[in-house]
Amino acid sequence: MRKLFVLFCAVAITLTAQAQKTKKGLTTQNVKTKTSKTSSSNLNSGSELSTKSANTSGKHYKWEIGLLAGSSVYTGDVHCEKFFLKALNFGGGLFARYYFSDNFTTRLNLQTGRINGNDVNYGTADHIARGFSFNSQILEASALLEYEPFAKRRYRGGEFHRILSPYVNVGIGYLYSMPNTSYNEIKNDKLLTKINADKSAMTHGHIALPFGAGIRYDLSRKVSIGVEGAFRVPFTDYLDGVSQAGNPKTNDWYYTGNVLLAYRFNHKMDSDKDGINDDEDKCPFVPGLKTNKG
Repeated sequence: MRKLFVLFCAVAITLTAQAQKTKKGLTTQNVKTKTSKTSSSNLNSGSELSTKSANTSGKHYKWEIGLLAGSSVYTGDVHCEKFFLKALNFGGGLFARYYFSDNFTTRLNLQTGRINGNDVNYGTADHIARGFSFNSQILEASALLEYEPFAKRRYRGGEFHRILSPYVNVGIGYLYSMPNTSYNEIKNDKLLTKINADKSAMTHGHIALPFGAGIRYDLSRKVSIGVEGAFRVPFTDYLDGVSQAGNPKTNDWYYTGNVLLAYRFNHKMDSDKDGINDDEDKCPFVPGLKTNKG
């Protein structure tokens, strides 16, 4: 009898546990219908909402930092498109991105490079006779707004996918240029008045409008590589140190082409103060045990 009683108790406990498990599952499924207001259903509802919040907040790595390297070339009073490759100069920099939505990011850029030009490269008699040349180091800081139209494909179906994705950007920047200009004054005595006017009017700090486009590929969820081309439109005609002695009606431009390597990460947050970061916490707004990951 004792063995039968123990067996009966074991069976009863098993059936009770199974019934409670079934009831719990049904309660979770019917939270949104408001058919049950028991404490068990409220607990399940809170758990469901917390898990959904965790999936949403953890879907994207919000931050990126990276390196860029490439070349720059300018268009102005002392350039020639026929010798475009001769004017290429290598440079590099740093950047940081923040994703404030699936498709839009803000980006901070800090980069440096060189630009140069020489009248001899024009190949025309007038420019060869004038003989202007220059080179300049440029340091630029800019803030960009970027739009990536297909970014949602990266996390389709709630899972990460490596994608090849284009983007465009536009922003505002501040650049500092240091042109070292040779005016060939011995041969340009007729231009001395304009040359002196350029020397007096030359400034080094300028506002610029950068805009461009690029394409990037995800090597992993945290690492991406891309290429980008961009135009810089400075509010100055003195990137090359020449304006009045050249063409004062048109400002100078310069262009950049870069390869970008980016690393994504999340800023570590612990909303429920349980010692587990939100991106690893199953319930980021409800304190839980580390052994259960929240």
